[in-house]
Amino acid sequence: MNLPTDLRPTGSGALYLSIVGRNNTPLWSALAEGAQRNAYNIQMFGYSSLDIVDEKCIKATENYLGQIYSDYFFKTFAYVSSTGVKFVFVTDTKSQGLTDPEVRLLFKRLHTAYCQAISNPFHQAKAPIKSKFLTEVADQIFAQ
Repeated sequence: MNLPTDLRPTGSGALYLSIVGRNNTPLWSALAEGAQRNAYNIQMFGYSSLDIVDEKCIKATENYLGQIYSDYFFKTFAYVSSTGVKFVFVTDTKSQGLTDPEVRLLFKRLHTAYCQAISNPFHQAKAPIKSKFLTEVADQIFAQ
């Protein structure tokens, strides 16, 4: 079964980025421009991966969990901060654009942008994040 052409992005295959709080509350997310048509399926795939993230966190020795789940269309990678905030990255399965070190670097960039966003004195804890800088970082990742 092939990924429909309207889902297949150019470049790295990045479709969706999400930051989820310790208690699985969505804090921020971004969807690639080419993936808007199938946003629901991509977002649900990302959120369904959170159960696996919770399981892998128990045995993890580092923050980067690697590829945690895949099916015919999508792959999910995860990173968990030391405070329990989860970062989820969804790509299409056909993309060969990103290597494991590149995904690690992607998560570090996203984590740094997240830290900068919550350091804003006007940001309320546990509230959804609204950050222009975080959105710019996501756009750069999607453009790779």
